[in-house]
Amino acid sequence: MSTKTVAIVGAGQAGCTVALRLRKYGHTGPILLFGEEAALPYERPPLSKAFLAAGDVPLSPIGSAADWEAAGIRLHLGERVEGLDMQARRIASSKGEYAYDDLVLATGSRVNRLSAGMDGKVHYLRTEQDARAIRSAAARSAVALGAGVIGMELASTLACAGVEVTVVAPEPWPMARILPEPAGRHLAGLHGAAGVRMALGESLASLDTHAASMRVGLASGRAISADIVVAGIGVRPNIELAQAAGLATGRGIRTDAFGRTGADGVFAAGEVAQWRHPFYGAEVVFENWTHAIAHGDLVARVISGQAAQPYDELPWMWSDQLGQNIQVLGQPEPDLEWVLRDYGDGQKVWFGMDPVCGLRMVAAFNRGRDIRPCKRLCQESRPLDRAALADPAVELRVL
Repeated sequence: MSTKTVAIVGAGQAGCTVALRLRKYGHTGPILLFGEEAALPYERPPLSKAFLAAGDVPLSPIGSAADWEAAGIRLHLGERVEGLDMQARRIASSKGEYAYDDLVLATGSRVNRLSAGMDGKVHYLRTEQDARAIRSAAARSAVALGAGVIGMELASTLACAGVEVTVVAPEPWPMARILPEPAGRHLAGLHGAAGVRMALGESLASLDTHAASMRVGLASGRAISADIVVAGIGVRPNIELAQAAGLATGRGIRTDAFGRTGADGVFAAGEVAQWRHPFYGAEVVFENWTHAIAHGDLVARVISGQAAQPYDELPWMWSDQLGQNIQVLGQPEPDLEWVLRDYGDGQKVWFGMDPVCGLRMVAAFNRGRDIRPCKRLCQESRPLDRAALADPAVELRVL
């Protein structure tokens, strides 16, 4: 059993998973978990959905205070880590200095913000306080800047609450970084049918926040008035701490397939980690909740001395919008051929096929049960019968 002191910077899903799984795998040494928010760590997916829609829906904690105490994990909440000395194996925070044997950087991401001249009264969504601020605005009309997952979930939640919503984004279809065009067009149609106005292929030119009703000017010359503006224009990994310490970085902190950085005893976990993925043959950064848990588990195994396999999990995410469940396995790649399986009653699955490698990506609407067999089909990397894929009568597990 390992008795080393492990310091974990970041109390999001990945950092908390590392801490709790270390105990599960028999680590008996001190574990220090640092988080900038003062509240106990909580699940973030409901922020743009159930929690935003109704204030009486509590956020689910990632372990209660009693759970953390029972696990013997020292929580340093409301404490920002400001520097790393990897030679001395010490970290400096806003409240003191601490020694470690192994260090895990699970610093997550922060939201992209508009330029200083446009920021004004714009709302962003990353924390519980952000969600409360949007809800308390009691808006009757809103502009959602960005058509990514957060932007579309915000549009869905606000529209279902009776708010008149316009989505403004430069992409030609919603969630274009995640969904293939046919699935994205289908999603746009669902939002349009729910009353959400889609201003796609548009970019923000100006933002007047001085009047009671905000005025959003677009590059096309069009202007939209709204009570509030919420921006979901992507995130960027928090890699500055790693960079200052001399760790190799790209979009994220570069690691091997086990979460290890180039510095002895230093790991990166979750959406801040960047590594070469065997399925894609390229370096990747995954920004989803399931990855945070799976990758955090891997790092905990490695630190604990447990048997671990090189990390090759495929990205898998889901989103709930307008009563629709959307699940995506894999990520867009050039030149995929799309095969649609339509079960009827709003259940649709798009399969992204490579002529040589077989199934590479899946986008499923209201058909989450298909994700598991599709994952196996992706991993088998072999040609598949397109007619069988398109036929709802053919069970995927048979393929």
